Amino acid sequence: MLSRLSQAHYDTINPLLASGHLNAAIEGKYHYPHTIVLIPGLSCMFKCTFCGRNYDARFKNSDIKYFHVYEQLIEQDKGRSQINIGGGLEPMTNPHINKIIQLLYEYGYRSRMITNGFMLTPKWVDKNPEVHLLDHLRISVYGIDEEEYNRTTRHDKGWQVVKNNLIEYNKRSFKTDVSINYVILPENFKRLHSLLDYIEDIGGVRELSLREDFTANQSIEDRKKFKEVLFSFRDMAIKRNIKVDYGYAMKELLEGREECKLIQCDFKHLDNTQSPQVKIYVDPKGDIYNYTGASFLDRAGSEKHILGNIWNSSVEDELKKQKKIEPSSDDLKYLDAFAHLIEYYKWSVRNV
Repeated sequence: MLSRLSQAHYDTINPLLASGHLNAAIEGKYHYPHTIVLIPGLSCMFKCTFCGRNYDARFKNSDIKYFHVYEQLIEQDKGRSQINIGGGLEPMTNPHINKIIQLLYEYGYRSRMITNGFMLTPKWVDKNPEVHLLDHLRISVYGIDEEEYNRTTRHDKGWQVVKNNLIEYNKRSFKTDVSINYVILPENFKRLHSLLDYIEDIGGVRELSLREDFTANQSIEDRKKFKEVLFSFRDMAIKRNIKVDYGYAMKELLEGREECKLIQCDFKHLDNTQSPQVKIYVDPKGDIYNYTGASFLDRAGSEKHILGNIWNSSVEDELKKQKKIEPSSDDLKYLDAFAHLIEYYKWSVRNV
C-alpha cells in the first residue's frame, strides 16, 4: 500500500515521523500536537462552492471567549508547537485578531494567517498594523478572472476588492510577505497561466501554492493534458522568478507520472483516535478538532468530532483524555488532502 506514496508525500511525512508525532498517532498514544491552527473567524462574506461550511452559521457574542481562549492557549503552549491562524470562517472578522497576532509575535511564533483578503483594505491595515508581525499572509484567491471569482464565491465584489487590496498592500514599505493560494477547479486548469499575470498585476508574491479541488472527487481526469499545462506553467513561472508550491499529485505529474491522483481514504482507513498528535484546530469557543472540515461552525454531524474544550482547561489536559470517536463513512467529507494522507499512511503502516 505504501507504494502509492510519492517523494512529495514523504516530504510531508518524514518530519512528523522524526519528531515522533506521527508514530504516536499510529500507535494511538498521547503526544502534544505538532501544529495548532487557531480558527478565530466569526463569519465569512463568501459562500464558496467547494467550501463545506454552514453558510448561515456565525458566532454570537454570547458564544465566544473572543481573545481570551487564544490568549490562554498561547500562554500554555510555551513554544511546543507551531501555531498558525486558519480559516473556515474569515479570521479578520474577529475584532481581536490584532491582539492574537501581537501575542503570537511576543511569544516568538513565526505564524502565518490564511485569509480571503477581502477585509485587507488600507483602512483596516492602518487600524491593525499588527498584521505586519506575521511571518506571512496566505491569501486564498478564488478565481483567475472576475467571472470565476463571482461564480465560486457568490460575491460580486470579491474579485476587484481583493485584487485592489493586494495591490495597495504590496505598495507599503512596512509589511509582511504575501503568498497566494489557488484551488484549481477541473474546468479551469487550461487557463492556469493567467495566474502569472495576476501575480505581476498585484506586485508579486513570496510564493504561489496550487491545489486541486478536493470536494466531491473532482480530480482533473485528463491527467495527460493537465501534465502538459503544468510543464508549460512551471517553465513560465521559472522565467518570471515566481516560486510555486505544487500539490502532491501535481508534483508527481511534474516528475513524469500520469496516473497519479490525490490520495483519498476509504472508510476502512479511519480509526477512532484520529490524529490530534499531528494537527488540531481550535475555534473561538475553545473546542478542539482534528479534521478541518469538522471545525466549521454548526456543520451537520460535526459535533461528534469535538475532542475537548480548552476553556478552564488546556490542550494537553483535553487530549490526554484521548476521546474515542467511532468513524462512519460520512466522516470522509471532513478530511482535507493532508488528513487523507495522514490517515491513509497510518492504516498502511498498521497493515503492512
